[in-house]
Amino acid sequence: MGIALTGYSRAVLIDAATEGSRFAGLADQDLASGILKARQIVSLTLGPKFPISISGTEFNSGPHRSVEIVIETSLASIGLLSGFEDISVRGGAVVENPN
Repeated sequence: MGIALTGYSRAVLIDAATEGSRFAGLADQDLASGILKARQIVSLTLGPKFPISISGTEFNSGPHRSVEIVIETSLASIGLLSGFEDISVRGGAVVENPN
């Protein structure tokens, strides 16, 4: 059961980071709205008290602007010695040109 819950939580975090970065990359949105979108996905799926840290950056990737959302948290580790493992997941997207 613990393995399934940890795997599910990790998949949700990856999805939230990816969706948040896609949302931030829309022509009429910004990085703050992408971070908020990622936080909403985690809150609705894993619960509002799930401990996460979300950050984002904008950068140039060749001739295009890109965004990256990073979510960090601790999840129960898998194995005989239970405990928590710090993980970091990332999602990125190219920013749309508004023109």
